[in-house]
Amino acid sequence: MPNWINEPFKGREKYQKMLTRAKATQRRKNKNKEYIVKEDTDNRVFYNDRPEEINNRSRIGDLEIDIIIGKDLSGGVLTVCDRKSLYTFAAIIPDHKAETVEKKLLELLTPYKNKIHSITSDNGKEFSNWEKISKKLGCDYYFCNPYHSWERGTIENTNGIIRRVYPKKTDFNLVDEKEFQYRIDLMNFRLRKRIGFKTPDELFHDRDSIWKTMKKIAL
Repeated sequence: MPNWINEPFKGREKYQKMLTRAKATQRRKNKNKEYIVKEDTDNRVFYNDRPEEINNRSRIGDLEIDIIIGKDLSGGVLTVCDRKSLYTFAAIIPDHKAETVEKKLLELLTPYKNKIHSITSDNGKEFSNWEKISKKLGCDYYFCNPYHSWERGTIENTNGIIRRVYPKKTDFNLVDEKEFQYRIDLMNFRLRKRIGFKTPDELFHDRDSIWKTMKKIAL
């Protein structure tokens, strides 16, 4: 079936506004983003060398991470998503420094250290401390090939869901953190078709869905 909604025709804009996410007409390099410089001592392992068990989503604990950039490049959100369960961790950060990202990522994931097998990110300079992260969490770390954002499509989709509430040019310095975490919780308790109409929370934590629990209480 042709993707006619993205083909040029009169009145297309009317229908594109109804889409969950508008399709970009052309993907461009982010001019405001700095990337890790390749050196002779570069130990990065790339997407192509990931084991198949990560690619086929066969286990909990293979994560993708990214940064949602805030207004005027000031602050933003660190996002983390489990490939199998779609469980999301997210936190507002004041800047995009590697040290800030490392600290916040460890804060989010250390309580679940025993569950984590791998992390995949892009080559943004904010992930320069990847070796420290890998060592402290005891997990493997992989990078997407440059400008191949589809190699971590799970986190891209997750960011798109968050962007429905916090669109581009949102100043995350003004966003209430409790309200923000409440919205992330709603994502994790939402039934998802992709995982058999279960919730990310019940899959990641291996427990009954909150909806089943509420039903039992009601009875």
